[in-house]
Amino acid sequence: MPTVLERFDTHRTQIQTRSGPVSYIDTGGQGRPVLFVHGVATSSYLWRNVIGLLDGERRCVAIDLPLCGQTPAAPDQDFSLPGLADFVAACCDALDLSDIDLVGNDTGGAVTQLFAARQPDRLATLTLTNCETHTNVHPPQLLPGLLLGTAESARQFQRWALSVHARDLLAIEPALARLHVPTLIVWGTEDIFFKRKWAYWLRDTIPGATEVIELDGARLFFPDERATEFTAALRRHWEAHP
Repeated sequence: MPTVLERFDTHRTQIQTRSGPVSYIDTGGQGRPVLFVHGVATSSYLWRNVIGLLDGERRCVAIDLPLCGQTPAAPDQDFSLPGLADFVAACCDALDLSDIDLVGNDTGGAVTQLFAARQPDRLATLTLTNCETHTNVHPPQLLPGLLLGTAESARQFQRWALSVHARDLLAIEPALARLHVPTLIVWGTEDIFFKRKWAYWLRDTIPGATEVIELDGARLFFPDERATEFTAALRRHWEAHP
């Protein structure tokens, strides 16, 4: 019997974009697409349980960012937040995605903020989970050699960590203050990196923000661990903004 990940990977393919190759999951189907963007040291697998719960309801697309999952990184890959936002935009162009329900977690949430600030017309809704703002940027502190396995990937990961800057999020604050895309904020209350107060900073900054949903006791990767609760919140958000 195939494992959960093996079943998930039946939807996996790779496409060439102007930012390089990208490995991604695409469940297909009709209607408005959902695009999921993970953060540092995870991959599209973060969303496997959410996508499983949405099976047959929505077209779900989950990309692997460069150096994550099955997407390689070029030697000169731009790992800055604007560079990764460009990567997401390149994926959307290559996959012809528009009218998107965009969902981002961790550093992926910071990347989606930049994408939304630059291209709000491409979005139907936005959902942010525990993630950076310009006041709480948290560069990766993991052990890349242990995580990624090779000296070169460790060097690339270190370069990624050094590419995450608060100034890139500070620069888009005026655009976020004009962002009227319906925005849901879901926050795990036990995250040691991203405190609850930043959820409310996002709510108070983004005029399209509808509410903050707190998941009591949840931590950074709750989209995987608390998928049922998170998916229910997503459904309510999308139904409120058809």
